[in-house]
Formats: sequence, structure tokens, C-alpha cells
Amino acid sequence: MAIVVNGKKVAGVGLPGKSAYQAAVDGGFTGNEQEFNESLAKRNIAIRRNLLDNWYFVGGGSQQGGGQFPINQRGETSRSGSGGFIDRWKLSGEGTATLGSDGITLTATTGNLEFMQFLGIPNDRLLGETVCLSGLVDGDLLSMSTSAPEEKPSAWTNIINIIKPFGFVQFNYDNTADRFFCSAIVSAGNSVLLQASKLELGSTQTLSYQDEESNWKLFETPDYAGELARCQRYLLVLPGFNTLFSNIGVGSFFSETEAEITIPTPTTMRIMPTCAATGNWLLRGGGQLINVEAGASNFFVQQMSSNAVSMIINGLSGCPANQATQLLRSNNSTAKITLSAEL
Repeated sequence: MAIVVNGKKVAGVGLPGKSAYQAAVDGGFTGNEQEFNESLAKRNIAIRRNLLDNWYFVGGGSQQGGGQFPINQRGETSRSGSGGFIDRWKLSGEGTATLGSDGITLTATTGNLEFMQFLGIPNDRLLGETVCLSGLVDGDLLSMSTSAPEEKPSAWTNIINIIKPFGFVQFNYDNTADRFFCSAIVSAGNSVLLQASKLELGSTQTLSYQDEESNWKLFETPDYAGELARCQRYLLVLPGFNTLFSNIGVGSFFSETEAEITIPTPTTMRIMPTCAATGNWLLRGGGQLINVEAGASNFFVQQMSSNAVSMIINGLSGCPANQATQLLRSNNSTAKITLSAEL
């Protein structure tokens, strides 16, 4: 049987006096032995699309800069109780989620803690399909496949349920949200480390494989830019870096008390987002600097396009009406504007 690496036949298996690796090197393979073994593990494996966003949890988070996973626009490394955490994932229940360099640790206290993501794809993409849910959890691979319902369920429905000592890993349908979703549920008093997750069409998992030392390796390297773009359809936190006087957008003063600002977006948001602002801001225009304090003034989105949102700020005073303006973060590095189109 031939060894094929990157589409090239490099050697035959079992050539006299040579290991398969040495034969591959003689035939043109340029990697080391570990890379050769990994290429063999991946041979003839068709990697299927991951239907989950922001699925790789190792690295400590994007708030560090430098393209670290997972995407974490909110910048929180610990969260207790229910609410949003890293991009596209949220918590529900009792306990704490902690983001570290080795993954996300879920610790349930007096009740269950659920870590979940509602899928962004249309329901009919999954109905009647064979699906496989897999995850790297506590350094081990979990995987199960089944057929999704042929028709949309009329009630909350459990489709995949992987039972482990810490709790459950599930694929479900929520009839109230009208969405399929995946979750890890940690039962009271337990803790678990999550490293990666995947939901895909098909009966076998293509998330991970074991190398010769029985270490679990990913079949594919996550694409940081692609994952960030997918996450920013649902959430956009501005500015995305901690610098002073960041320019957020431009617009005009409607009157002495109101301004309209157009904010460019890197991708089209899922729906018209809600807006939440914190900290102190400046509106500069008509030869003036107008101080804007989030809370004292109102920020809300009135329109969106494929690459921008239009935001109104009112409750101002002393603005030069009918003059152009730009919105800047004031002399602080903590003020944020959060645009949310989350599920």
C-alpha cells in the first residue's frame, strides 16, 4: 500500500530495511517523524464543517491579543451564575466558569451549571440528518452520533445525551427558542475542563485523533479570523483594544441635544443589534468637544446595513446643531460600546 502525503505518493509501506518514515523521507517528505505519523492519522479523513462557533477553548482567550483562542470580546476570564461568557457561549445555573490557558473549567456549586450554544444555522439544515457530537473533556474524547428528528419537534427534545461522572454533554432542541443547541451540564459539586467541541453532519467524529503517545490532537487548526468574523455577527464590542481616544464612528449633530453616529462593522450582524455603553465618551465637531457620559445619555441603534450600524445618542446639551462630528473614547481605556445580536 502506498503512503500519500499532501496528495503525493512518497513511498510504499514495508520497504526492506527501511521504516515507513525513512521511506517517506527518501521519497520527498520533509517533516519530522511526528508530523509524518500525524499525516498518516489524517489520511483519507474528510474533515467536516463544525456547526459550532468558537469551538476551541485552549489558549487563554483573545483578550490577550495575538490571536489566542477562544474568541472573548467581553474580556471576562471568570463568570459566576447565568449570562454571556466567551463569544457565542453562555452559562445557566449555579457555579463558575473560568477561562485558562488549558481550557474552560466549569465548577458547579449548589445546583447544575450549563455551558451552552444555540446554533445559528436554520433548523431545516439538521432535520432528518445524521449528526455527531464530540468534545475533548478532561483530556479525553467524548463522541456520540444519532439521527436528528425528521420534523421540527413540538416540545423540548433531547437528541444526544452523553452521560459522564461530572454530568452530561447534550444536543437538544428548545421549542421556546425554536433552536437546536449543544451544552455541557455539570452536576452540583462537580468540575470539568473543556478543551474543544464539535457538532457535525455524519456518523463519525472528525474533531480529534490520537498520536503514537495516545495524546489527542485536532484534525484541523481553528481559523482565528474566520471564527472572529462568525462571532462578530452576534456580538461586537468596541473598541476591540485598550487604547485612549479610539475613534468609533462619524456622523452629525441633529440638534443641541442629539447626535447620529455611523459605526462601521467588520461583518453583517445577524439582526439589528441592541446597544449598551459604559464609561466616558467625546463628540468632537463644530470646533467643540462634548463630553458624553454613558448612563446620563442614551445610546441606541436605529438602523443597520451590511457593513455598518446607525446609532443615536441623545440626552446631550450644548451641541453645535447641523455640524459633523466623530465619536471618540475619552481619556480612559475602559469605556465600551457593546452591540448585541445574540441568540
